[in-house]
Amino acid sequence: MSLNQTQRSLALADPAKSDSLSIQYLGRLQIAVSGLSTGTLYRFSPLDSVQAVDPQDAFYLLNSGLFGIAQ
Repeated sequence: MSLNQTQRSLALADPAKSDSLSIQYLGRLQIAVSGLSTGTLYRFSPLDSVQAVDPQDAFYLLNSGLFGIAQ
């Protein structure tokens, strides 16, 4: 996902009106990541691929290429 696509996705989700965004992990292994803005630890796996993520952290996760906005 390009930077512009990520920014548009976040703008459509309007994080100013939400405490979290639903982010989906697209990988095949278990992963734990710390949010760069909040320091929150997020754990994902193929079986538990959707998590509520702070909007401040979502920008960085979405730009990694391992995550997308959950449908």
